[in-house]
Amino acid sequence: MATGATRQERIVVGVDGTPASAAALRWALREATRSDSQLEAVIAWRPVAALGPPAGHPPASASSSLEQREEDAEVVLEGALRDLPRDGVGVGRRVMRGSPHRVLVEAADGASMLVIGGRSGKLAGKKPWSTGRQVVHDAHCPVVVVPAEGAAA
Repeated sequence: MATGATRQERIVVGVDGTPASAAALRWALREATRSDSQLEAVIAWRPVAALGPPAGHPPASASSSLEQREEDAEVVLEGALRDLPRDGVGVGRRVMRGSPHRVLVEAADGASMLVIGGRSGKLAGKKPWSTGRQVVHDAHCPVVVVPAEGAAA
């Protein structure tokens, strides 16, 4: 027997401190507002800085503790959400350990949509196994790739 309650949709957005992820976060918030969905902002952190720190952050030393790396990710996520107008949208936060590809695919399990920022420039999308391409390939929900604002069309 149906209870009459409807389950609210969930939109997951990847955050990493870059202008592209900031554009994705703003787009996802607008979509969550439009569709009356929950928004979940997700950031991945790795035990070892494989590709360097997020934009605008000093490089972590090789001796950085796991706790420090997780705290750094939390700071980036909170910074991205700090000035975001909520407009009545519930915004969840998840700080997850692992590669961005794996974390985003896992976090989006059961979501109605996954939103990620797209890179711009000459090499954007050229790397065959970039995080964005892997996510688009492996996610079990629609994936929206939002270009960084000011990126050439």
